[in-house]
Amino acid sequence: MTSLKRRLSGETIVETPKARLHFSERSTLSYGSSKMEDLKEPLRLAPTFYPTLEEFENPITYIQKIRHEGEHFGICLIKPPTGWNPPSLERESSSILYPTRSQRVDLVCKGAPFPDGPLFSASAFHRMADKFKGDILELFGESDKLESVERLFWKIAESGTENGVEVFYANDLETSKFGSGFPNKRKEWNSVENRVECDFDNPNYYERTGWNLNNLPYLEKSILRSVGDDLSGVIVPWLYIGMIFSLFGWHNEDHYLYSINYMHSGSAKTWYGVPASHSEEFEEILTSQGSHNIFTSKHELLTSITNMMSPAMLVCNGVPVYRLVQEPRTFVVTFPQAYHSGFSHGFNTSEACNLASIDWLPYGRKAIERYSQANSFRSFLFAHDQLVCSLAQDYKAHSRFIVDDLSRIVMEEESGRQEAINGGLKVIVQLKNRHDLRRECFHCRKICYLSVVMCRCEKTRNPTRIVSCLKHLRSLCGCAPDERVLCYWFSVFDLKSLLYELVSKKEKKDNGTDNES
Repeated sequence: MTSLKRRLSGETIVETPKARLHFSERSTLSYGSSKMEDLKEPLRLAPTFYPTLEEFENPITYIQKIRHEGEHFGICLIKPPTGWNPPSLERESSSILYPTRSQRVDLVCKGAPFPDGPLFSASAFHRMADKFKGDILELFGESDKLESVERLFWKIAESGTENGVEVFYANDLETSKFGSGFPNKRKEWNSVENRVECDFDNPNYYERTGWNLNNLPYLEKSILRSVGDDLSGVIVPWLYIGMIFSLFGWHNEDHYLYSINYMHSGSAKTWYGVPASHSEEFEEILTSQGSHNIFTSKHELLTSITNMMSPAMLVCNGVPVYRLVQEPRTFVVTFPQAYHSGFSHGFNTSEACNLASIDWLPYGRKAIERYSQANSFRSFLFAHDQLVCSLAQDYKAHSRFIVDDLSRIVMEEESGRQEAINGGLKVIVQLKNRHDLRRECFHCRKICYLSVVMCRCEKTRNPTRIVSCLKHLRSLCGCAPDERVLCYWFSVFDLKSLLYELVSKKEKKDNGTDNES
């Protein structure tokens, strides 16, 4: 279908079957005021890593190896060794319809939301994306070179003219429903091989390798395998189908996890990263410059994933921003608490999940403390305390990270329970079934895994039982403290015993007297 160009009341409209560029000749884009074009120096590049065949055998071991360099940039690119050629799921002949989001490129620096877009088959989306890319590049006289597309993206995004540049993005699609791009014959976590020798010419290799994102969270050094196997987007990968200017706004990962993104096919993506060391400065600038007419609070702005503040604004305010270009058959890793954003240069398909190695634990603790702030707008995906207790029982390395985190948990539980008793709480109940369904604190939404406070009043019983964590029990209701009940699944003695056993094992290992394999 050819584009329709017409004039109406002094306006020009370019339409494709589903994507649209609409701007007024009275309010054309201002090329001279583009903030990205005003940068005196180009953004510095994030590092690209080239693992050897031996290094490529275990992805988590390799990511831990490059962490000390990569985390200074927030993001990095990993190019597999020559010969890496996984089969990709054929989508073009499928009748599956993919939901999309509508994205107004000219409003992304204002944080405009992404409403639901139309449904597409993969083939229809591909045709539409190619047609729109040709139309918009022709209209602005730009080539499809990487630097040209990036320049045009920021000219439109920073224009602020509300001229209706609309694209679509099929994002956050559950691979359990829409299909993974990797061969997906995942077994139980304890059957996933931790180290797979590179055999790129063998189709069976791609079912077994840890670089297959369906396997990655289940490797031995992945501590996420202790939180369950049904966390969509975290353990179960998400699929992404993009077009030119499809974008993901500034954000960091839930629980400050690592993320890994693999591009199966198509046009490149440009990524921007801000390292964790500058995350607080980034937040100050974003919230001071952000669109408070759209967002009701600072916390909502930071978690919207729709704000595409110009890297130039950050750089001019002293925040380092690093850039990389992802091509097909490469991986992008984002490091804990690092902010990142980016956009596509044309039709492409990608897949992503989260991961966490043992060095992530301090970031995870920092994340839940941040989420516990009122109105944080971030939900807890899993109980951090449960993860630490599981690691304390099962993790073979007996890491200092686990010891430090469990020590803090024991201290907070002991002091929190004693404070509740000193405040007048009299009824304490131990719950025997440690597999009980846990509930969220009504105030901070923390998943209460070790203990919970309830009240016997009607207010907290209807329509469902309202509970609080130890920290927020005073805000639960207006009843007297002796009306409340402290329930716990693990006694302080249980927790101290677990910590003592963990410390003993770690000391044996440090002294070389641990005979465990």
